[in-house]
Amino acid sequence: MRISMPSPVKIEEMFYLRVRVPADVQKKVRGSQLKVPIGDSLKTVVISNAVKVSLQTKEALEARPWFVSALAFVEAHWDAVRKGPQSLTHKASLAIAGEIRQPWIGILDDDPGTPEIWQRVIGADKQAAEGVSHPLAAPYSPNQEGCPRGPLRRHHKRLFER
Repeated sequence: MRISMPSPVKIEEMFYLRVRVPADVQKKVRGSQLKVPIGDSLKTVVISNAVKVSLQTKEALEARPWFVSALAFVEAHWDAVRKGPQSLTHKASLAIAGEIRQPWIGILDDDPGTPEIWQRVIGADKQAAEGVSHPLAAPYSPNQEGCPRGPLRRHHKRLFER
C-alpha cells in the first residue's frame, strides 16, 4: 500500500500548499480565516474542505521549505482546534507579556517621545479597554500631522509600509 505525503502542488506556473481539512475539525473551522506564514509574509486563507494558499514562487527549490513550514503551521492549527482553549500558566503569560514589551522597549528606550505621544497611548489604551477601537490599530498614518518623531516615527512608517 502506497502512502502519499503532502507536497507542493504546481498549478499553472505557481506552487501551492493544498491540504484537506481533517474530518474531526472540519465543522469547527469551515468558513473561518487562517493567516498562513509563507516566507516572510502572512497569507489569509478562508478554510473550506481544504486549505489552499499560493507559496508565491515558481521555483521548486524555493517552494519546498515554504511548504514545509506552512504545512507545519496548518497542522498545528488543527491540533489547537482539537484541544480547544487552554489556560495559560503564570510563566507562559509572563513570556507573552515579555514578547509584547520587547518591541516597545526597543523603540522607546533611547527616545521615549513627548508627553503628547503618551497621552495618545493612554487614550488609545482606554478606548481599547472599552472596546471602542482595536488594540493593535495605529491611530494615525506616518504622514499625518502629529505622528511621532524619532524611532517611534520610523516604527510607524514600517507598520504602514507593510
